[in-house]
Amino acid sequence: MEVRMNTYELLNPFTPASIASNPEDFYGRATEITSIDRNLKQGSLVIQGPPGIGKSSLLSRVLLHMEGFSSNNNSKVVIAVAHSDIETVDDAARLLLEELCVVDEVSKKISIDLPKLISYESQKAYNYFAEGRFLSSLLKIIEDKKFKDDINEANLIIFAIDECDKCPKPIARLIRQILTKTQLNGINSIRFVLAGISPLYEDLVNEDIGINRFIYKTINLGKLKPDEAKELIEDKLYAVVFDVQKSNFKLDIDPLTIDRVYSLANGHPHLLQLLGSYLIENENNNPDEIINSYDLVNALQEICYETRATIYDYLMRSLELHGYYEDFLKFINLSKNNFPTVVDKAKVQQFIEPQSILWLLKNNIIAENNNNQFELVDEFLRIRIFLDQEKEKEDASWRVMEISTADIDNISDNSHAYWEHYR
Repeated sequence: MEVRMNTYELLNPFTPASIASNPEDFYGRATEITSIDRNLKQGSLVIQGPPGIGKSSLLSRVLLHMEGFSSNNNSKVVIAVAHSDIETVDDAARLLLEELCVVDEVSKKISIDLPKLISYESQKAYNYFAEGRFLSSLLKIIEDKKFKDDINEANLIIFAIDECDKCPKPIARLIRQILTKTQLNGINSIRFVLAGISPLYEDLVNEDIGINRFIYKTINLGKLKPDEAKELIEDKLYAVVFDVQKSNFKLDIDPLTIDRVYSLANGHPHLLQLLGSYLIENENNNPDEIINSYDLVNALQEICYETRATIYDYLMRSLELHGYYEDFLKFINLSKNNFPTVVDKAKVQQFIEPQSILWLLKNNIIAENNNNQFELVDEFLRIRIFLDQEKEKEDASWRVMEISTADIDNISDNSHAYWEHYR
């Protein structure tokens, strides 16, 4: 294949390291947004799922929707991000106070400011704040007559907290205190939307089973649907092509590449963005005017052995340390070389012990889908394991780059003979 002589730095529209906070960067999830909109009218919600599945992006997009973007909603939102230093309910309350209020230590007052809704000062709330009684300060604000009168102008007041898996115990206590006190005082328009890595809801309830009454629904976020994932890949890859054409350069995309990317990433938003990004980077580094299986092979090598190597090393060590590595390999083998790795629950339960299945689920290595199946969360972990196995069989001159594009070409949406050569 002729390599172009004139180089052009390609636009890279993939954003694997960013939250899709802007609506134009957000793909899919229409069903989830509609469900959250409807269910928030009934109570608070938890959004949970494995790492990189798009919880923070969905949270951000939903909050825009609830504030009125492309909707008829008129809710007011306070957004906070939890962290592991939050150890007490007062710590958790301060997290919300810092987003809801401005503390003026000179005038010794707290100013509450929700744009176009609430704006007032509270001396008593400041006194509590200065004493380190942050929960009391927050409750004083919420129970204030001014606050109660003004929030009637909004549909809901939503306290959204991301990364709740970092400190589920104090968050659970905070929810119990705020919602119990406010509802006893006739305030029924406050909602929490909590996001975090599974099993967040289980951790919250284990701390206080009573908060089950306040959590109306748990959204177990899964992968993007096939049409949503392919739309993401197509839009971004062809945006690169159009950008190149504006500068009178040439770039083509092998039509099968989009299907292969989807099959490899299996609708996992972060992996889709990551693989797409490295396709562009490889074409930038090895320009030949086409994005195809050559770029895909290079991208997989870099992801499995550089970008995500630490993650995969950790997961494999954990599997071996806890004695579940062989059961995990059984799960992979049950897919019979199909790609992506999806197996009927009944078959998994026939060959793998319940304790092993539970451990794999709790550690977000496998997940349940809506078709009564278990699926691998991160398909690149499977690729890394097989590459490692092949590396052990070969001599010191073995290179990942020796995987041929013919092997990649065997990947389709519904079947996978990719590893048959290596078995």
